[in-house]
Amino acid sequence: MGECGLDFARARTPDTRAHQVRVFRAQVELSRTTGLPMSIHCVKAQGPMLEVLRERPTPPSVMHAFSGSAQTACRLVEAGHYISFAANVCVENARKVVEAARAVPDDRLLLETDSPDQTPPGRRPAANEPAFIIDVARRLAELRGVDVAEIATLTRDNGRRVFGIDEPFALHEFDGEDPERSP
Repeated sequence: MGECGLDFARARTPDTRAHQVRVFRAQVELSRTTGLPMSIHCVKAQGPMLEVLRERPTPPSVMHAFSGSAQTACRLVEAGHYISFAANVCVENARKVVEAARAVPDDRLLLETDSPDQTPPGRRPAANEPAFIIDVARRLAELRGVDVAEIATLTRDNGRRVFGIDEPFALHEFDGEDPERSP
């Protein structure tokens, strides 16, 4: 299911937040009914999100552009969910999300660009685009002490698993080079 969830940075009044929680509960029910994973957006609402997900467990879903703590990530993983990191993990002083990126088990790790938002720091002022996924992959590889090709393989496999993609698709041989920066 497309991006759904809670954004309390935008919903500042109690009524607006309560409305978002009601809508999120309905989205959770739809996920439960269809068996489809959700792409969950959560900003400044980790507590209410965890509460709703505890009340009504869903199929394994993706925590989109995760920005929470390692503790929150581990609680979500324990509930069967996947944690997807975007370019916020590339920000040097983003201690909380960096710790979360190190804490997520290999079999629950995903990556994304969140394009056109969250341009990686080294690409600014350009608008973010899908090609910049290499920056996120490199940063995750660095943080986890593995080769970037390993990150590419495990996140591809995790994506296939959570989204139920049985048929293999072509993965071009990846050597870690950024095609846009190659001579």
